[in-house]
Formats: sequence, structure tokens, C-alpha cells
Amino acid sequence: MFGRRFMRMLAAVMALGVALAGAAPAARADALSAWQAYGEKRYAAALAELRPLARAGDAAAQFYLGTAYADGLAVPRNYALAARWYESAALGGNADAAFALGFLYLNGPGTAAEYALAADPEQAALWLARAADAGHAWARTLLAQLYRDGRGVPADSDRARSLFLAAAAQGIAEAQFSAGLILAGDDATPGHLMDAYVWFRLAALAGYPAAADNLHRLAATFSDAEVAAAEARVRAFVPLPVSP
Repeated sequence: MFGRRFMRMLAAVMALGVALAGAAPAARADALSAWQAYGEKRYAAALAELRPLARAGDAAAQFYLGTAYADGLAVPRNYALAARWYESAALGGNADAAFALGFLYLNGPGTAAEYALAADPEQAALWLARAADAGHAWARTLLAQLYRDGRGVPADSDRARSLFLAAAAQGIAEAQFSAGLILAGDDATPGHLMDAYVWFRLAALAGYPAAADNLHRLAATFSDAEVAAAEARVRAFVPLPVSP
């Protein structure tokens, strides 16, 4: 279950990276071409290209190699080794790797001692913050949850709200739903309720569970004119890029 969720969260990042391969600098393009081969299940060719690039310090190759160890398709799954490559890539400025490393520490995946990684919420918060500061939408979402729950960091509702709103603007349905909940709280102003409607509606359109129910309850308190104004904002919404 963990592996599938982890790879789904990275899928959009990977797709974006491959799409940008033609415009990338030579070293990054080499890493991306190797990852394209990986996606085509030409694992031996992909690893033969990724490993020397990663060892030479190419952060993109380190990120991709870490993901190979996390998904376990081309090599035996080893989350501890994945974390080592992610950390190298993150220290080299790769925000996707910082997010992935934070995600691993947040969940503590694996059971066998030789490849498990112990959960460490404080380390998770550290790496997620590094990615969030670089504009990574999923990192902002998960870090917001940590600040909301006081896990790995002191509870900070203002920081959580700011991060949820930033990720919501980038189109992350989970963040949009959470932003709606915060804005529709007990002390909500009319303007915040309008914002909450927009976020719930966008999350519902993305199929996020419970968004539609919250939307319907909120819409019942709106006039027809207010619903029309909110729906116009929904139609005009254009998400910001999800990755730096």
C-alpha cells in the first residue's frame, strides 16, 4: 500500500521531468533519457546510465536512482538506500528529492531490517520544509498537515493555513479540501466562506472524498447570487505549477 501511494505522489513529478527533457541542460537531459528508458522497462540500460551520473553528483540522476530503490522494480527494494540517494540529491538542490525523503521519513516504510527506514517526523518536517521553501506543492501539503497536527514541529495553525493555501493554489486537491475546512471554521467571515466554497468545489471536481458533502452544506447557506459568483471563480481558476 505504501509503495503504491508513494509512486502515485511522484508520478506527476516524473511526467513533468520527462516532458522537459528536450529543453534541459546536457547532464540533466542524460538523467531524463535514462528515466525514460526506465519508464519503458529497459531497466538495465537505465541503471547503466543513472549510476555513473549519480556517483558523479548529478542531482537528477540521484533522485531517479533513489526512486528506483524505492519502487523495487529494477533493483531489490531498499528504502534506506533510496533515502541515501534522495538526501544526496536534495543537498544538491533537487526539491523533488527533498520531498521524497521527507515522505519516507514521515511514513517509515519497510519491515525487513536490511531495507527499512524508521519513521522520524522531525526529519520529515526538515526535508519537507526544504522542498516547500522551493515551491514544491506536495511538500507544502504534507508540511501543513504536520503543523496542523503538531507532529515533528510545534503546532502552528497560521503556518498550516498558509501552506495549505499555497498548495491549494497549485491545484493539490488534498490541500484545497483542507483549506476549505480551515476557511469555513467557526470564526469564518463571509469572504472566507466564499473562498471555502471555491476550494471545496475544486477539490470535489478532482474527486476528493468528502469535498462534495462539505460543499453542499456550505452552498445551502449561500444565496443564488453568491453561488453564481463562487462558480465563476471556480471556472476562472488556473493552478500554479506544482513543482519548482
